[in-house]
Amino acid sequence: MTEPTTNPEINPTTNPYSELSFWRFGILAAMVMAFFPWSLLVHGLLRGFGDTKLLIAALLKDYIQTLLAMLTLGLVLLIAVVVAIYQLWPTIVGFFTGLF
Repeated sequence: MTEPTTNPEINPTTNPYSELSFWRFGILAAMVMAFFPWSLLVHGLLRGFGDTKLLIAALLKDYIQTLLAMLTLGLVLLIAVVVAIYQLWPTIVGFFTGLF
């Protein structure tokens, strides 16, 4: 039995695009989205469609992570607003009844 290696040329299960730094992947994702259909076509022709498949997988993973982070933040903010309104409700009612 052989040990798994970290070399992406030997071990095809690693995605080299997932191992890029935050800024490099951000620039790459921005360029792919800016020139969307043509960038993937050129990437497929120059680097191969197997490598393009890895790029698309990394982009989808990043998109899903971003979407989950936004949903989590939105849920936390919604809960915070509901708790704040619940805690401050007597003050809010007193303020508006004092106006009339």
